[in-house]
Amino acid sequence: MGDVLLAAGLALAGLLPMDQPFGRDPDTLFYALYLAGAAAVALRRRFPAAVLVLTCGSLGLLLGLGYLPGLIMGPALAGLYTAAVRGMRLWAAAGLASALVGAAFLPEDLVVRAIFTLTWAGMLGCAVLAGEFVRARARAAEHDERLRIARELHDVLGHGMAAIAVQSATALHLLGDVHPEVRQALQAIRDTSKQAMGRVRDSVFQEGESLAGIDDLLGAVRQAGLPVEVTGSPGELPPQVDHAAYRIIQEALTNTLRHAGPGASAGVRLERTPRALLIDVTDDGTGGLGRAGSGIEGMKARARALGGHVKVRAATEQTGVKVSARLPLGRR
Repeated sequence: MGDVLLAAGLALAGLLPMDQPFGRDPDTLFYALYLAGAAAVALRRRFPAAVLVLTCGSLGLLLGLGYLPGLIMGPALAGLYTAAVRGMRLWAAAGLASALVGAAFLPEDLVVRAIFTLTWAGMLGCAVLAGEFVRARARAAEHDERLRIARELHDVLGHGMAAIAVQSATALHLLGDVHPEVRQALQAIRDTSKQAMGRVRDSVFQEGESLAGIDDLLGAVRQAGLPVEVTGSPGELPPQVDHAAYRIIQEALTNTLRHAGPGASAGVRLERTPRALLIDVTDDGTGGLGRAGSGIEGMKARARALGGHVKVRAATEQTGVKVSARLPLGRR
């Protein structure tokens, strides 16, 4: 229903009379093309690619034909935003390009064409960036929910398996010289429960919460406006170390985005030693060490759970913050 109301609002906006110093006056062809794009917005969630093609295509045609009413780009904004939220970056780029190609054929002089093209490029680009931001926020929320469920699963099943292992070991101790078959059965229960604890612990950490997904994380951070570069390679890691490393880097970069200030950049360094994974996340922002909060405490808690530590200090005497983590590889 919300999309239908949005489409109706865009359609009505296109029917409003407007005085334009440039371009052709709206006529039957204008209303046909504009209303087609506006009506398509009602289906943007079900057919985002088709809606993007129709809305941006109709905008490109209208611009190429010389129509310049102020609300002409409304449907295309909706189509580009939807494509960006769905992660359809190539489609969004193609739609943006098709709309701007029409502006190159405006029947006006070069200065007018340049002004309108740059203005529309900025506005349409903002719709894409808004969609990317919403998508990044949604993915972060999904990651947090998955982690919450994983922790609950680990706590419940891990506690049960630990109790079975302890009870079976106690039974072995108390029974003493029991029948060999009974001892063998109790040993199998103890060993199997210990193995199950390890498997539960490892299986709750999905690939999206590991360094295998760091490229997506860095892409989202860069899209949000923070340049970031990575050096080093972690190699193959135990699942719990892999997961903790990803979350520590994610939280450190999130803090930089929130507090480092405009113009800041960040760097991530990964170093694998025989006994530990070393992580440094450094920025050159102006937020300072006063920005410590629950996120930093969460990073420290993750490292402590593995027998490691996290330190937060000034990157230089003037600017920046450096988050350093050491995660042992052998503790399971």
